[in-house]
Amino acid sequence: MARPCSIKLSPGQQQELLQAAERSREPEFRDGCRAILALAAGQTRKEVAAIMGVHPGTIGRWAALYRRESLAGLRAPAEDRRGCPRKLQVEDLCWLKETVLTPPKDLGYAFTTWSLPRLASYLEKQRGVQVKSHYIGHLLRQMGLTRLRPKHTLKGKRDEAEHATAKAQLVEIKRDMASSPIVPISQDEAEFHLYPYLVALWGVVGSPQPQVPTPGKNEKRVLYCQWP
Repeated sequence: MARPCSIKLSPGQQQELLQAAERSREPEFRDGCRAILALAAGQTRKEVAAIMGVHPGTIGRWAALYRRESLAGLRAPAEDRRGCPRKLQVEDLCWLKETVLTPPKDLGYAFTTWSLPRLASYLEKQRGVQVKSHYIGHLLRQMGLTRLRPKHTLKGKRDEAEHATAKAQLVEIKRDMASSPIVPISQDEAEFHLYPYLVALWGVVGSPQPQVPTPGKNEKRVLYCQWP
């Protein structure tokens, strides 16, 4: 059986903790006061932790602070310096979001899309802040950004009537192949396209799929083998 935490309170201290818990707007401070009162009443750290919904180590920390500094030890410091200081401030995050939505070519670079290592390098160069590339990806997802795969578009360039005719002819050719004595077999093939190569781009989650203008005709060349 767990031993109770040895805290003894005078009537004045009990009244002080009760009043402080009732008047405070800080949830952690209120829980700390009530935890000390429960420990003084004979409950164990484990029992109090179950009631408060915290780890027993937290109850032990509150008890140690109260023994050392009384009521003031339960209050949060005016400036919380626990943990590592943040490398990126709010203005850095705003700059990062604006940068990732800006085409790299507009900033004088030859590449067309931002990778995480490129963003990390550019951030260090422009802002003097060094962070890991995977952390930048985590920040961008928190800001509602994701990588969108663009698509080719022939808007305003394709003759829709000719396209429908060619599509119908293709269906007819495939149908006639079933009764043809010639059986085309493709063992291997390679294609050469005039269309630009597509890569994923950063964009806001839920935004329309990016479109890349095309020359209008792909001018595709295919190498294949065929035997009767």
